Amino acid sequence: MAAALVVAGATGLAYSTARAEPAATQPAPEEASTVTPAPTEPDAPPIERIEKALRAFTPTEQAILDDVRNTPMKVRPSGRSWPQPEDRKDFYILMGKVADLPPLKDADYYDLDRPAYRSFMQEPNRWFGRPMRMTVLVFQVEKLTVDNGKLNASIFWRKEAPIWKLYCLNAKAETPGLEPVTVYVPVDPTNILGQPPHKSDHGRMGYEVPGRRAEIAGVFLRNYQDVNRGGVDGRPTVREFPAVLAWQIAPPTEWEKKTNAFSESHFILLLLAGFLILFLLMRARMARNRREQPDTWESRHPMREADRMEEGDAEPPEEEEPGPVDPQLAAAAKQYRKEKGIDEPDHTS
Repeated sequence: MAAALVVAGATGLAYSTARAEPAATQPAPEEASTVTPAPTEPDAPPIERIEKALRAFTPTEQAILDDVRNTPMKVRPSGRSWPQPEDRKDFYILMGKVADLPPLKDADYYDLDRPAYRSFMQEPNRWFGRPMRMTVLVFQVEKLTVDNGKLNASIFWRKEAPIWKLYCLNAKAETPGLEPVTVYVPVDPTNILGQPPHKSDHGRMGYEVPGRRAEIAGVFLRNYQDVNRGGVDGRPTVREFPAVLAWQIAPPTEWEKKTNAFSESHFILLLLAGFLILFLLMRARMARNRREQPDTWESRHPMREADRMEEGDAEPPEEEEPGPVDPQLAAAAKQYRKEKGIDEPDHTS
């Protein structure tokens, strides 16, 4: 069950803490100070090391995070579109941390929490900055850079490093279309998911429905409001979208494929079991009906109508009433009986 997992740290595109030392006569500003990773034990589990790295903020970064976290994103549209997560400072601070996180093996990946979608909606502060995993359906990809105006210049993120924005759905939802999620990754996801066949005027590339399934490891940033593309009636509506910053993205692992195949096998077995139960119930009902009837040879061997008529069980046909007799024929019969000495029949009885 070896799944090829691509991570940000392996690409060199992510924010790097190794910077040139400023000149001695020009002290570096506090905002541009390098980030010292939190000391971790070499033998600590990977998830524990990741959690410690995500808590290693400088005082300046922590102050920005506290200030921005308590400021909700505005609902009113501003500028070119509705406010996006990449319009805020905490996005670049946390993205810089996420991009340097180490890769996870399958066993460690499945030890990550998988929060319910409604938990993001109801308790966003609880999940802020916490590592988690999610299975998504990617249906659009957009490349964000400072040069194309879709990223802001920030001291917490390298200007030349792009970020890819994935428009996804929660693949584990009963109705994925009702649970959209936006994922940001510092690596090109098309190297993993394949090149999208469609491209829009806004720079978004799209996959065929139902999208490309992917496993992601990332951290929850926040919920933001945006206008969806509209449903069947074509009327867009404003709704909330969870934003996740991912450091690891991969196609479904062998374990996930086996799980899906196992689920399909379970469905087939349940269907066959249902047919078997229905067949047994019908047989039991037929047996009960036979027990309720009298146990005679005739009941067990019903006779055909023709057989009953041959054995005399059928009712005899009704006799027809005699019609009037021809007078000449009656006189001739009377003369014949007289000549032969035959007594006349008695019609009085």
